[in-house]
Amino acid sequence: MKQMRTVEEHRKLANALIQAVDDYGHEYVYPHVDCVYYNEDGPVCLIGVALDKAGFEREKVLGCVSNSKGDANEEIARVVINALGFNQKFANACSEAQAVQDEKLTWGAALREFRDFIESADVINLVDEKDWERLSKMD
Repeated sequence: MKQMRTVEEHRKLANALIQAVDDYGHEYVYPHVDCVYYNEDGPVCLIGVALDKAGFEREKVLGCVSNSKGDANEEIARVVINALGFNQKFANACSEAQAVQDEKLTWGAALREFRDFIESADVINLVDEKDWERLSKMD
């Protein structure tokens, strides 16, 4: 049975997602057709960058990716985040953010989708209070 992540670990990944968008820019558009979690230079897609920033080992993440049966990148993101022990609703929020990236929209738009899904799924407690305050102010 997989071990479930703590609230603090959820908050750390949510913060890493915010930091990824800050680092690349809210207007950044992922340039690849398919999501590549990592390439020879490091993490590439939004979820890959966030997982890397949160301290997840690449081998573990890539193991989850290769074990996923998803047909689409966002489904793979959901499976990977869930396989790493995160709450299903949180995994769904990450998947929704990934879907926005895959539609060639900005990472800022992806972060807003993550925020909206977290709010609608009523799991705001999985995001640090200061991070939530910041997300709430995004247009």
